[in-house]
Amino acid sequence: MALEDARQKVERARKHIKDLNSAVLEFQEANPCAMFVEHDAKTAENVLKAGFGGKIPEQIALIAGDAIHNLRCALDLVAYELRGRKGPVNVNVFFPIAWTRKEFEAPDHQAKVRKLGIDAASIVHALQPYKGGNGPGTRLFELHALDIRDKHKSLIGLLVGFGLVTYEYEPPGEERVMVIGAPWYYSDAQN
Repeated sequence: MALEDARQKVERARKHIKDLNSAVLEFQEANPCAMFVEHDAKTAENVLKAGFGGKIPEQIALIAGDAIHNLRCALDLVAYELRGRKGPVNVNVFFPIAWTRKEFEAPDHQAKVRKLGIDAASIVHALQPYKGGNGPGTRLFELHALDIRDKHKSLIGLLVGFGLVTYEYEPPGEERVMVIGAPWYYSDAQN
């Protein structure tokens, strides 16, 4: 069945995402964060901060890496299907994603896009799969970059970096407070 392999990879990624949510919730329930207020002498403001009191389980990064890799593989399987499964498996057929628009438009990269066929190439061009591309292109690039990162280094540092947010809040009648938090939970809106 056409695209069945890609669908299976996406379904496996969904299972990993559910497992990731469970692992993150288990970690959060252990109350690994401590909230505290610090006075910033330079700005004369109180800053509410959250700090981690324990090590983030490596399991979280491993599960995230599995989900990321399955999704990236699904893209390559789609590319192979778009090519039409002509002949034996060709490891040089993959879903082309570039780091920049300039790299994407370079002749050697365009040769990779053309391997997919005219119809598929026009779809890939419309997606703009590179950093800064419009629509889903940037998300495809981010997925690709995370997959490469996971092959060479743990995702723990990145997960912490992506999870931290800073926002300002001013309670009525009180002074402005900077809040630093860690909203980890990923919601799979389709389920």
